[in-house]
Amino acid sequence: MNNQRLYLIISLILNLFALVLFVDAFNKEPEADYSDEQFELFDIDYDYIPKSTKCYVNYATDLAYMKQSIHNFYYLRNIFSNFEFKYIVYYNNFTPSQDILTNPLFDFIEFKNVPNIIKNIKNTYYKLSMNKLHIFNEYDCDKIVYFDSDSVILNNNIDQYIDTASYDRVAMPLSYWDNCDSLSSALIILEPNNKMYDDLVNRIDNMNKPDMDLLNLYFSERIGDCFKYYKNALQLPYNTICITDGSDLRTDHFKNEHNDFEYDKMYCEGSFLLHFSLYGKPWYGSKIVQSTNSRLKELYSNVLYFHNNFESIVKSEESMMKYYGKYDYNILYFLLKE
Repeated sequence: MNNQRLYLIISLILNLFALVLFVDAFNKEPEADYSDEQFELFDIDYDYIPKSTKCYVNYATDLAYMKQSIHNFYYLRNIFSNFEFKYIVYYNNFTPSQDILTNPLFDFIEFKNVPNIIKNIKNTYYKLSMNKLHIFNEYDCDKIVYFDSDSVILNNNIDQYIDTASYDRVAMPLSYWDNCDSLSSALIILEPNNKMYDDLVNRIDNMNKPDMDLLNLYFSERIGDCFKYYKNALQLPYNTICITDGSDLRTDHFKNEHNDFEYDKMYCEGSFLLHFSLYGKPWYGSKIVQSTNSRLKELYSNVLYFHNNFESIVKSEESMMKYYGKYDYNILYFLLKE
């Protein structure tokens, strides 16, 4: 009797298990056919994937500055092969010729006529200098390397610093020529930030000082007479840029502390660019062009030649490359001469 009951229980369990398997098999969907005929691979359109846009930006207040922007941008793109960058030249205060704006050799450059940010500063130089603040509102770019157009490119080494800037932090070199550790606005690496733009513009008010003073006031905490503590600003190495304004030929400061060779060797080796500050611009009659002992003479003379012969040099790619062949030699001469 007990054996019969055990048999019935086992039989019932087995029948229930078989019923469960049957129902599961009945409800199961057929396997998909992943053969070439039945399955089509999703085609990704890479044009719709966001790309980071890196930009070089200059600002020109007259024709000479625009020529120098073209000089530097052509060198960066076609000699150093920086094709991944976008190139933008802001300009105002003058009207460039259509021969420049429509030259096919410069079709990689976007020329933007920008308005004056502020109008109530009496000093024209200071008023125009504030227009470089447009870079903080330049949302065609994700990363921006801004440098003053009155410069020449020495090396293709600024890429290593481009990621040092972020949305809430700029990167600028120290103005080593200043008695105080100020940040130099001759080179600024940043990500556009309209809040920073609004803050800076609102601080201008009737400030009768250039953009560099404004940026230092915004990004620095003042201690005594000098700026010592920087907030939201990374200090680039001191030799990211080097500067010359003919001071080594003119003022007691450089006559006492540096001779021409030592000054260049100390601050210009490894620099991304050489900045023609103040009166030391080749196209404005710098004394260095006439100097007999300056290591800068050949470089200055080469840049002056570009400006004086601009129309003939920019007529063709061949004439441009011929010019840059000599310019390259003078860059090496400047950097390596002992």
